[in-house]
Amino acid sequence: MPAGGPGAKQTRLNVDLPPELHRRFKTACAAEGVKMAEVVTQLIQGWTADKH
Repeated sequence: MPAGGPGAKQTRLNVDLPPELHRRFKTACAAEGVKMAEVVTQLIQGWTADKH
């Protein structure tokens, strides 16, 4: 879920990844039934929480 809850304003983030890493990430997300954006959001939230 996006920070700020459902319906919160979103900003697009573009990231260049090696094709194999993108494939593995997409496959893992599909296997878990989660959206790639949800996982990226969780990872960024966790990483930035360590920085405060």
